[in-house]
Amino acid sequence: MGGRPQIEAGLRALIRQMSVENPLWGAPRIHGELLKLGFEVAQSSVAKYMVKPRGPPGQGWRTFLRNHAPDIAAMDFFVVPTIGFDLLYVFVIVRLDRRDLVWINVTRNPTAEWVGRQITEAFTDRLNRIHFDILTPDNLLHFTPAFTEQNCTPGWD
Repeated sequence: MGGRPQIEAGLRALIRQMSVENPLWGAPRIHGELLKLGFEVAQSSVAKYMVKPRGPPGQGWRTFLRNHAPDIAAMDFFVVPTIGFDLLYVFVIVRLDRRDLVWINVTRNPTAEWVGRQITEAFTDRLNRIHFDILTPDNLLHFTPAFTEQNCTPGWD
């Protein structure tokens, strides 16, 4: 008879066990570990006998949003041109769980200090009693690393 030699049942069981216990390991990693243990087996054989994962390895984006939406607020700017060709910058904060508008304000000259003040006023409003764990800014220049560190940390009550 020709072909490849049969892989022992014990080695097949070990490959399955390693793939289940280490779901982030692929065939190359398991193959390397088996070689270190003294098993002579091809990487393609390891791939053949690995347990295939069902579904994504972790939660998907949709699941993440469903689990954390009550604790997430998003903020952004948009520009409104006036009839006199001036630009007004509109700052908006929205809660993701209910898609509620938390805060809106307009300025001609947005600065990091102005934005920080808007966030403070929006989340210290005693009537709203809004709590969030995650505040997501976009990549505008107003959201500098220092600004993000100061204003986008969890625990606002």
